[in-house]
Amino acid sequence: MQNQRGLGLKSILLPLEDFRSTRQKVLYCAEIASRFGATIHVLGTSKRAGHEAENRVQLYVRQAERFLVQKGVKYTVQIDFGVDVPAKLLSYSKEVKAGLIMIMADEESTGVFRKSCSEELVAQSKVPVMVVHSKDTRIAESSGY
Repeated sequence: MQNQRGLGLKSILLPLEDFRSTRQKVLYCAEIASRFGATIHVLGTSKRAGHEAENRVQLYVRQAERFLVQKGVKYTVQIDFGVDVPAKLLSYSKEVKAGLIMIMADEESTGVFRKSCSEELVAQSKVPVMVVHSKDTRIAESSGY
């Protein structure tokens, strides 16, 4: 399926980080990928490199994989810890020739006087960035899908 200008969307970068709401964008990403026949490139990542962050990200990646398999969406997976997340997203988006990067609105900033991670990514990316705002799922006790 192609959009109205005839441009196809064949590759979507889906970063999954070590915060709870990161999984909320998986549903949106899967829907877009299904409609365009795109491959989702799941990037499990965190600026932290430690047992807790790594276990959480790996869990979120496995959950996303199960969901994408159920939906019949093509995907790849890469995991990388202890990185500058915006820089990693920019470089990996070039590597996979992403036509879209799907991120969550920031839960934390990159520093006191620096832009947030999402602002930094949007400002520097040559690829369209879709920002999903999180919703509080604790009331419904759901995982975020």
